[in-house]
Amino acid sequence: MIFFKKKVIGNYVRLPSYPWQRETYWNESEESLYDRLGNSEEHPLLGQRLTTPTSNNLSWESTLNQNFLPYLVDHRIEGLVILPGAAYIEIGLAIHKEADEKKACALEGIELHRALVIDANDEPVLHLSYDKKTHEYAVHSRTRDDKSNWTLHATGSLSLLQFSGADQLNLDDIRGRCQASVDSDTLYAQLHERGLQYGPYFRCIRHFWKGTDEVLAQIEGHQVLSTDDDDYQCDSLVLIILKKPI
Repeated sequence: MIFFKKKVIGNYVRLPSYPWQRETYWNESEESLYDRLGNSEEHPLLGQRLTTPTSNNLSWESTLNQNFLPYLVDHRIEGLVILPGAAYIEIGLAIHKEADEKKACALEGIELHRALVIDANDEPVLHLSYDKKTHEYAVHSRTRDDKSNWTLHATGSLSLLQFSGADQLNLDDIRGRCQASVDSDTLYAQLHERGLQYGPYFRCIRHFWKGTDEVLAQIEGHQVLSTDDDDYQCDSLVLIILKKPI
């Protein structure tokens, strides 16, 4: 509301009778718009596709923002928030999809070089690269403010193979061999003692049975991820659960 101290005499102007054109005149760069809104069509871990000099080398960059990736804080090792190792598997599968590779793939030679610790006051930047000739990919990161020093965290390769039908497993037979039952509360208490402090996003084991040299578990993924994150190629939480030491 505007108040005038003295009487103001102005000219009467008739409003246009045609419909409003509703054009936007907001002056904002593409970089600023992306930083403010992101892109819902991008993979949560791959992020924005970068332009490269040749079509054989592909690159992406993303930010590990805990507001957009709330499950990150639930993966703690000795109190430190660490990017799950299964994320590097998810990245490989996502690259395969984004690179428009027609054949099904297997991931081979995955090597974890250094853990990616996510500080509470930082939003690390991921740089993902893929060579279409060698089918090798690499994952680097840097801190939000340091734009020059990159750390290599993982490398791997995509094997484009033809797959035959998978063998069928009889769950009843496995259940018969796994007689020792472990309740989930006891399981996660044991993991916590070993330094693996998993929050609700990673507490997905509902029932667990142990045999001589095999285990059987009933796993239910977190409800939020199962309904909101269809862009993921696999359930990373399930992969992490499967590689937990028992």
